[in-house]
Amino acid sequence: MNTAVMLKKMALRKSDTGTEQEPATTEAEGKSGHVGGTRTQKNDVAYLLAQLPVSEENLAKMLSTCTKNIGRWKRGENQPRPDNIQRIWELKQIAELGSLVYNRDGLRMFLFEPQSQFKGKNAFQLIMAGDLDEVMEALSADYEGLGF
Repeated sequence: MNTAVMLKKMALRKSDTGTEQEPATTEAEGKSGHVGGTRTQKNDVAYLLAQLPVSEENLAKMLSTCTKNIGRWKRGENQPRPDNIQRIWELKQIAELGSLVYNRDGLRMFLFEPQSQFKGKNAFQLIMAGDLDEVMEALSADYEGLGF
C-alpha cells in the first residue's frame, strides 16, 4: 500500500471523529500556501518535537540539517528549504499516525528499538535512510490491527 492511500485512509478516519484540522500556512508560502507541494509553518517543528519522542538533535538528523536550524525554524527566524518542508510534512504524518497507534513510550520504542519487520533496523534508521514509506506501512498495519 502506498503512502498516499494510507494518508487518505487516515484522513477519512480523522474526519469521522471530527478532529481533522486544516493545515496552516506561512507568509513565506505566499497566497497559494504551497512551497514544494506542501504546507508548513514555524509551529510544525515545535509540533514534531512535542509529538515525536525525539530530541532537537535527532530531529535535525531526520531532516538532514543542524540543530541550529531546528531552533531558527521553531522561532520563525528562517524557513526550511523545500526539501526540508516536504520531509517535515512526511514526519508530521508519521507523528500523527504514531500518536494514534502508540502512547509516547510506545512510539519511542517503535522509533528506536530494532524491529523484525525492518530486518533488525529501527524506524529512526529507516527515516534517516529516506524509507518513510516503510515506516508508514508498519504504522498503518498496526493502526489497522494487522501488525507484521
